[in-house]
Amino acid sequence: KDRAQSTVIEAEMNDALKFVFDEANQKKLDQIKQGDSVIFRVTSIASADGMQHNALVINKRDTEEIGVFSDASSSGIDARKNSYVPLWDKQMAKKVLAHSTLIGPGQTKEFVYLAKEKGEKTLICTFPGHWRLMKYDFVVR
Repeated sequence: KDRAQSTVIEAEMNDALKFVFDEANQKKLDQIKQGDSVIFRVTSIASADGMQHNALVINKRDTEEIGVFSDASSSGIDARKNSYVPLWDKQMAKKVLAHSTLIGPGQTKEFVYLAKEKGEKTLICTFPGHWRLMKYDFVVR
C-alpha cells in the first residue's frame, strides 16, 4: 500500500562522495511533507574499483553521533553484516529512519522512507570514512 502511494525520488552516488539529484528529483525532495511516503531509488555511478555506498535517512541533529559511531565500529563483523548501517546498537538503530543496503558500482537499490515527523533530515552514507562528505540535507514540511 505504501509503495503504491509513494513518491519516487532518484539520486546518484559518485566517486566524489556526493548524492546528486537532477532538477526534477530535487523539486520532489523539496516538497516532502509530514505523512508522505517516499521511495528513494539510489544508483551508484562510482567507478568500478569496488567503491560501495549506502544511504540512510536520519534526523540532521544525529549526523555527527551516527557518523562517529559508524566509523568507530566499522571494523566489526556486525557493521559488515548490516551494510555499515548501525542497526546492531539499539540506541543508534532508533535514530535510523530508513536505509538501503550496500550499493556497488552500477547498482540501483530502493528503500522506503515514511516521513512521520517534520524537521531537518539528512541523507547520509555511513560506509567507513564517507559520512563527513557524503550527506545531503532536506526538510520535511
